[in-house]
Amino acid sequence: MKNITITMPDDLARRTRVLAAEANTSMSQYLCQLVAKNVSTDDSYEAAMKRYLSRRRGGLRLSGQGMPSRDEIHDRHALR
Repeated sequence: MKNITITMPDDLARRTRVLAAEANTSMSQYLCQLVAKNVSTDDSYEAAMKRYLSRRRGGLRLSGQGMPSRDEIHDRHALR
């Protein structure tokens, strides 16, 4: 385990100490849990983004039908 030193404003340190006490843990352990949670969330986001970007770019295909033409999309008579 690595020891680190952090610097924060007094009011933030006081509030963090109270939150750690309410969680029944040390300030060090409380901060460690917060960082671990953020790293986990970031890793999940990165993995989801990679999955999304690796998908084949085929556009929308509804039951094997081709996409409508521009004229079909903008045909006002069909909307009435």
